[in-house]
Amino acid sequence: ITFDPEERPGVSNLISIHSILSGKTEEDICKEVEGLDTLKYKYLVAENIISHLSPIRQKILEFVAEPQHLIDVLKDGARRANEMAEVTAQEVRYKLGLEYTAKAGRKVQITG
Repeated sequence: ITFDPEERPGVSNLISIHSILSGKTEEDICKEVEGLDTLKYKYLVAENIISHLSPIRQKILEFVAEPQHLIDVLKDGARRANEMAEVTAQEVRYKLGLEYTAKAGRKVQITG
C-alpha cells in the first residue's frame, strides 16, 4: 500500500481516514500495512472505523432504550438556553435604551 493521491486516490483516501482515526501518520500506516493487498487493507480500515464509532453507537442505543431521559435532557437544555437568551436580550435592550414587554405582559422602559 502506498500513499500517492495521484496514482491511487481511493487508497489514499483510505489511508487518510485510517490516519485520522488512529492518530498515526500516513507514512507510519504505509509502513505498517506494507505487503497487504487493497482488499485486506479495506477490511482493516473498516475495522478501525467500526471500533472508532462503536462508543457513539452504544450511546445512541442507550438513548433509544430510554426515550424519556433524552426528552428530559432536551427540555432542560432548551429551558437553560431560553434563560440565557432572555438575559442576553435584556442586556441588548438596556444598551440600546429600548422599551420592551416583560414576560408578565407589562411594558418596561429601561434607561441607563
